[in-house]
Amino acid sequence: MKAGELYDASMHRPVETVRVDHPSWDGAVVQMVSAGFVRGETVLRRADVVVGQHGSAT
Repeated sequence: MKAGELYDASMHRPVETVRVDHPSWDGAVVQMVSAGFVRGETVLRRADVVVGQHGSAT
């Protein structure tokens, strides 16, 4: 899990959205606030992330 990945609700928990200037960052993880944990294919804890939003942030 790292910056640049597309947001995935099964792997990430959004804690904030921020405005991004480039459309390719829309819906992408801009920053990881805290790491998540996965064991095999089971998500034990989703990562807390900041998600980019092209246009105005909420």
